[in-house]
Amino acid sequence: MAARVASHAEGGEILASGVVKALVEGSDVVWGDKRTVELKGLSGDHEIWPVQRAE
Repeated sequence: MAARVASHAEGGEILASGVVKALVEGSDVVWGDKRTVELKGLSGDHEIWPVQRAE
């Protein structure tokens, strides 16, 4: 799944799956806008989020 999520990233972008986002909920990670994508080999739509740099 990680490879499929990473394949949607643009240069220098870090993406996380919904599972990763849920695991770090409550931390100081800043999230970008949710994207809903299809991941090759995995059924259904999946939510992924870009990780933003803290400034």
